[in-house]
Amino acid sequence: SETLGVSRTPIREALRKLEHEHLIEETSKGALVLGITEQDIEDIYEIRLNLEGVAAHRAAERITDDELAKMREILDLQKFYVSRQENSADKIKDLDSSFHEMLYMFSGSKILAEVLLPLHKKLIKYRKASVTSHNRAQRSEDEHEKIYEALAKRDAKAARELTIAHV
Repeated sequence: SETLGVSRTPIREALRKLEHEHLIEETSKGALVLGITEQDIEDIYEIRLNLEGVAAHRAAERITDDELAKMREILDLQKFYVSRQENSADKIKDLDSSFHEMLYMFSGSKILAEVLLPLHKKLIKYRKASVTSHNRAQRSEDEHEKIYEALAKRDAKAARELTIAHV
């Protein structure tokens, strides 16, 4: 708390949150950083694979024109940054996250969003490594575009299948 110039309360809250997310464990000697194992990543992707498909299916059935316009804006920005290829990994990752977060929100299910958002965020470091590859960033942009088209057509089955393939 001295180093950061804050009271102990926010530090304690941050540690509780990290412990709740199973990223640290309190021991008799202090906090132990657990991190994310390869098995954790596989489990997270398996869960995301299935639940994001459900979210996309529901979004296609419920999405409004205004929501589609918001997604279009994200996709246009993603396309711009992918075409630049230089020093854009953080922007591409952020836009990728925004696309997925919108998909969760537009599903109309608070529960799906509450489950998927934290899982998506746990993988940020690994997803950033993925988007630094221009080929993967380009493929991801193309996959998002196809998901968007399925949503715009209100084709729930295609939205689900395309989202599962993307994840």
